[in-house]
Amino acid sequence: MANASETATLVVAINDLIFATKIRTTADRLGVSSLTTRDSSQIDGILDEHKPTLLLIDLNTLSPGAIDVVRAGCTHACAPVVIAFVSHVDERLAREAVDAGAHHVLPRSKFSADLPAIISEHCCKTQ
Repeated sequence: MANASETATLVVAINDLIFATKIRTTADRLGVSSLTTRDSSQIDGILDEHKPTLLLIDLNTLSPGAIDVVRAGCTHACAPVVIAFVSHVDERLAREAVDAGAHHVLPRSKFSADLPAIISEHCCKTQ
């Protein structure tokens, strides 16, 4: 979790603590500051305060409210890249996320395999 005085480059909206730890550990290893939230009702304030470049949303564990988080991220002034991930069998929820404006919606397995590349691409400054 980012310190209050530190801007989080990556915000993760998720209720799965084990998967949240995997994302945070990957971000830490890449030198990317991150903040994890389990409260979808707080997303506007978090985006206002931290202005992340990337917003990751677990559509399955954040439900209900996950689609609202997608919409909030896609319409927020800080304009983060919004990437949602979902169980490969939950086609309805994936479609809702696309309709809400998510830049990418990935099956959980692909998201997990590509996580370092996703964070690097959207959060790491090229020198």
